[in-house]
Amino acid sequence: MHSTPGSDLVERFTCLLVQALTMQVGHECEGSTNSSWLYNGAPLFDTRKSVHHDNLKEEFPRTNQKPCNFEKQNLPEGCILHRLAQAQALDQYGVNLVFNMLMSDEDLVRATENASATYDTQYVHSIIKRGCSYELNPIESYLISATVRDCSVLICLQELKENSFEAQILPAVEDVPSKTKYILKITAVDLDPKPLSCIKTHMQRNELVQDACRGT
Repeated sequence: MHSTPGSDLVERFTCLLVQALTMQVGHECEGSTNSSWLYNGAPLFDTRKSVHHDNLKEEFPRTNQKPCNFEKQNLPEGCILHRLAQAQALDQYGVNLVFNMLMSDEDLVRATENASATYDTQYVHSIIKRGCSYELNPIESYLISATVRDCSVLICLQELKENSFEAQILPAVEDVPSKTKYILKITAVDLDPKPLSCIKTHMQRNELVQDACRGT
């Protein structure tokens, strides 16, 4: 994309990003064994599977706000945006109900009050041990969804020489006008698990936003 007018350059670079974000990704696109568990060890979250209801009590208040509709997305299955949207869609109840569930469990309340408590993120090990195809309870679903909502997507592109061997075998995107290909590496970062204590923080933040909207 050398010697390209500014407006055209932005449009062509945007096309490369769209290709990267909608490309089906797999083990070969990661280029790292550190994240291979995502594809080999843990199946994708199935948002059609009902979450666990054992601790879901009728007296927990619900809001009238409609949840996000994740059924209307036209993302290619297996692309990184599709995978992230699947995880974001796990929260089906919202912070109000999840907060009341959390406060009804004395062990969880103690964990959130102790900043050094290992149980604050111990749920992650429990999920991995069970396997992601198993049902999640609403608290686990909310924490995973909140984690993914805060993540970033890192895209690295490296230009390939025309007709190079690497361009034929490595995952790549192409700038069509110049027929230039770029090796692609794409990954989600900033995926540190949200602690249980974040639920209370989110609840307080929502209350502040609502108060501000009411002008109080």
